[in-house]
Amino acid sequence: MQLKQYLKQALTQQISYLEKCLSITTESLERLKRLNTNNAEYVVNLRSLWEDSGERSTETRHKGRLDEAISRSESEFLKTNNRSDIQAEYSVKIVIGSSEYTIPEDFYIDFKRKR
Repeated sequence: MQLKQYLKQALTQQISYLEKCLSITTESLERLKRLNTNNAEYVVNLRSLWEDSGERSTETRHKGRLDEAISRSESEFLKTNNRSDIQAEYSVKIVIGSSEYTIPEDFYIDFKRKR
């Protein structure tokens, strides 16, 4: 295979991938118009800062409000690790259609349990 043939194939594949991404994003944008954030699906990952010492990180899926999702995930983390405090990094996403989108911490910082 010649270099130009390889590059043409690579660029064609990239176009196909980007068209699929654009289609998914356009679909999510349409779904966003009907999204009720008080009854949405959230995914909260709490990555334990003590994983190297045997603690487990958790992933919690919750349908409802964002504050409920954070609270539920914290409760699961505490129970899973038999802790009274949360020492973890938060990653929060919302599900729109078939995709998950990261929510910046500014939107949920007030809901986090005080350390």
